[in-house]
Amino acid sequence: VDPASQVAGIFLDDGIGGIDIGHNYFERVGSQGDKELFGAIALNGGHGNTVHHNVFQDCAVVIGNNYWDLARWKEYLGSPIIRERLFEQVDVSSPVYREKYPDLWEYVSGAGSRLNKIAENILINSNLVLNGRCEFYFNHSERPERLGQALKKIEFDSGRIQN
Repeated sequence: VDPASQVAGIFLDDGIGGIDIGHNYFERVGSQGDKELFGAIALNGGHGNTVHHNVFQDCAVVIGNNYWDLARWKEYLGSPIIRERLFEQVDVSSPVYREKYPDLWEYVSGAGSRLNKIAENILINSNLVLNGRCEFYFNHSERPERLGQALKKIEFDSGRIQN
């Protein structure tokens, strides 16, 4: 891989939120590139995402997180195309949408901490996070010879791994 290339196994771009990434096995995935924002999983601006119960083996960086501050969020949500999508094509501020999708209104209105949760992942010869703001819970390192136990712990079918 070209050292300047940014490569991620999973890339959540443009402020995507509310995504659950769990029970996966990542091996030798991710290249941070020249911007140092990428990893096996790259999060660009989003929040409310949960990365949990995964095994990362031989990944230079597990999570690349490009955190967007409040000013960046205001810029993004105020852009013409996003305003059209949120308030003209549909109206996420309407009572119908707010009742049916309360998390969506919270997401675009700015309520909450705007953090991603990184929880109960197992790292084998891997580095957890390069940058950004996240909540971390019970992530831990494991020895390579305990891969089988690690996969069992996250309920991953080790028969799906090809040698």
